[in-house]
Amino acid sequence: MAYVLVKRNFDSDDFIKLINEAKNMNCKSSSFNHSKATSNWSECDAIAFSAAEYFSEVVDCLEITHKDITFLSLKYSQLIYKIIDKDLDEELFNKMKSLSDMNKKLRELANAISSLQSAEYDLATCYEEVTGSYSCMDSFEDLSSDDHIGNYSIRNEEVREVFSEFFN
Repeated sequence: MAYVLVKRNFDSDDFIKLINEAKNMNCKSSSFNHSKATSNWSECDAIAFSAAEYFSEVVDCLEITHKDITFLSLKYSQLIYKIIDKDLDEELFNKMKSLSDMNKKLRELANAISSLQSAEYDLATCYEEVTGSYSCMDSFEDLSSDDHIGNYSIRNEEVREVFSEFFN
């Protein structure tokens, strides 16, 4: 078995045909991995998410036999982003799921910071309306999730290195 990364494009007839043909061949795929909890992910789901982060390209993953890869690559060459002819070990699979969980936490952090900054602005505006002067309140405007994204996402070279052997 091997993994085929395919550029996701639900508006393309060829993409829909490829996905349907892969289903008819009983190939595993990463369809709708974004709506599943990581605990329910298959290897294809984890690879699709990690590859999309790694390559900064939205991709789906199909697990295909070597015999079928040749056929599908010739027929859908314009859609295929990369073929990975490696096994995914359990440790890397778990790291891929952890990367997704971390990204979710970072998005939650960014939303929380945004809400906090919005609340701070609203309070300062209300205070100014009541008192007629602007009060120097605790300022959260310097908070940003960018520092954390740099440390805990695939943008970090140490994190990226974990996946580089598999994707290259």
